[in-house]
Amino acid sequence: VGAQGLPLIQANTDGALATLRFGSVLNTGPTGIRIQVARLDSITEDGAIHLREEDAITVEQIIAENGNVDLYTNGDTLLRRAEARGTDGGTVLIGSGGSLLGDAPDLVGKVVKLYAFGGRLGGETVGTTMRADTAAGAEVWLLSRDDLDYTERAGNLRLALGASLEGDMNVRVAAGSLTAGVLGAKGTMVLESIGTLDVNMIGRTAIDIADEVGLQLVDSVPTRYGIYDIPS
Repeated sequence: VGAQGLPLIQANTDGALATLRFGSVLNTGPTGIRIQVARLDSITEDGAIHLREEDAITVEQIIAENGNVDLYTNGDTLLRRAEARGTDGGTVLIGSGGSLLGDAPDLVGKVVKLYAFGGRLGGETVGTTMRADTAAGAEVWLLSRDDLDYTERAGNLRLALGASLEGDMNVRVAAGSLTAGVLGAKGTMVLESIGTLDVNMIGRTAIDIADEVGLQLVDSVPTRYGIYDIPS
């Protein structure tokens, strides 16, 4: 696509849907393909997709048939479906400059990373949970500046990271077990599992939340990715 002085794809009228179909995409981070759309429906047939949204966005779906999904936004993000498909599965990484919200998003990927750098992570309405469904065996990473409220609605949850830097954190597994690596919240933390609950570490550590170079992630300046101190 080449260098872009302005967003390449614009459809920012309230409710407007941008339908994007790519064979393959050469653009990678830290810039990616710059877009400014109200609603997004994107499918890439081969390889990774790297998109940078200039404002808030509703993601109806973003799918890579054989590669990673990388979306960075500069505003609140409403997520309904994100899939990194392929034989071995890929990485789904949604980095929101505001809140990252969704009542019941479908998430497919070997690794799923959901980051709300400038707000809360949860359901569309304040005080509600994000009831997500991830693929069996997926490794899930969750981070928010404000409150984090997440429910795995089907099966087990393998949570590598769950952290609310400034707020409360509630994580539930409605129909399986919870296996967690690093957890932390500045406020109250609540963990619920219908099955077993196995936690490795709570707070008092630092963790690198993404390999922005290896994954060629879309990013901002200063970087949103890198090492974070996890509260306890």
